[in-house]
Amino acid sequence: MLIGQGLVITPDGKNALCIHARPNFNITPVQVNQGWTQTHALSIIPLTGKDEVVTLLLDNVNSGAANPHGIAMSADGKHLYISLSGTHEITIIRLSRLKTLLARTKPEQKKTLHLNLGFLWRDGRTIRRVPSGGLGPRGLATHPKTGELYVANYYSN
Repeated sequence: MLIGQGLVITPDGKNALCIHARPNFNITPVQVNQGWTQTHALSIIPLTGKDEVVTLLLDNVNSGAANPHGIAMSADGKHLYISLSGTHEITIIRLSRLKTLLARTKPEQKKTLHLNLGFLWRDGRTIRRVPSGGLGPRGLATHPKTGELYVANYYSN
């Protein structure tokens, strides 16, 4: 079950990248922390070929990626930006590093990445979070020439 928030297409047109909540309705919610009731994720949806959808968790063991709302990609396709409205942060993913991590992952392991809170965080260079500059970031846009990221912070006007 996906509760989607945003979608972008990679510049090469090969994949759609979708951010969404991933409810953990199949387990008893005995521990609310560490994403046991709901996690937030990025799914890579192939638009060509026979590859399967890969779902990666934006949360990590120590902090959740609360309420992903907006998604944007740099004009050069090197970075993916995701607004985290619940933590007032922007997640930045280096897509070249992500591609390398996925290339090193066995096909049977890719099927279980939706359960792995540490996959994106394990090398310390693929994903990071920065303050959004305000409260409740939602909409994102990148300037096509300068590459600047613009953030619409809902609670900060």
